[in-house]
Amino acid sequence: MTIASFAVLLTMAGCKNSIDGTHQMAGTMEEPLPSCVIPDSILDVRLTRQPMAKYNAKTGDVWLTTSAMEGTGVHVDWLHQIRFGEDNKAFVKAEVNPYDVQQELLKRLRYTIEDEIITIYDGAQQLTTVTNTVTDMGGFDDELPLWIGEQLYYDVSGDEPKVVFVPGVKYITGLVLFYDDMPELTAPITIDENGMFTIHEISVKEAPPISVSEEMAFEGVNNYCHSAYDWSAAKDDPDIMYLTMGEETDSAYQLVFRSYTGAFVHFYVDKSSGTTRIVEKVPSLNVEEEAGTIDLFDYLETQK
Repeated sequence: MTIASFAVLLTMAGCKNSIDGTHQMAGTMEEPLPSCVIPDSILDVRLTRQPMAKYNAKTGDVWLTTSAMEGTGVHVDWLHQIRFGEDNKAFVKAEVNPYDVQQELLKRLRYTIEDEIITIYDGAQQLTTVTNTVTDMGGFDDELPLWIGEQLYYDVSGDEPKVVFVPGVKYITGLVLFYDDMPELTAPITIDENGMFTIHEISVKEAPPISVSEEMAFEGVNNYCHSAYDWSAAKDDPDIMYLTMGEETDSAYQLVFRSYTGAFVHFYVDKSSGTTRIVEKVPSLNVEEEAGTIDLFDYLETQK
């Protein structure tokens, strides 16, 4: 069972599906997940942002992120702590309201400006600097100088969840600017037994080292596709099957393979590890299914 399919199961309102205890979460080490009844109180998952889940076998917690849209159209992420009670029935132990997190962060963050340099602080600790090139916004808003909106999500890939966000600078005109050179900031977040959260030391999120180039990603996925799929149908019509580069993010390359059947297979190659997540999609049937992962380096000629 993958992160996406597990999260979607958890968010199916009113659904009480059983999860088999031998399944694993994609992107994590294999952990025995208790059989459970799915809680029905989780927010609906929006398809525009990938839900994430992580089972911690040491604590017995499942950390789950979901997304919701408020009336104004602002997209916000929630963090849920799920535990297993009697008869392994899953229940939501605690939820972290994104607005409470935003307010807590804004209480701690401040900035100074000298010439064109804006310096961001967590209390007295300097976090980063950005370059301000705006001169016609009427000045900064001294009452609420920083702002965090949709630029906030949670990273649950490690042993403890972390909040990740990008602050913007607010002007007296009411507009907020998010600077291109503003890095992502991150901080561990913990929840006590009473459901109260604590945000710990804020730091600049370090970008994972890139060990996979775009050329390596294409070569490895192309080799996999030629070993895993039947290309005989493309002999007479080469355009019926192909592999192309898709959207790229800071952490992953996306490649899209088209089968002669009209189905599409999306490959998400982690730039750091080479771990490649495979998602099969059939647009005509509105079907999407996780198909496991491969190690890109197993399909690189240069590695053999």
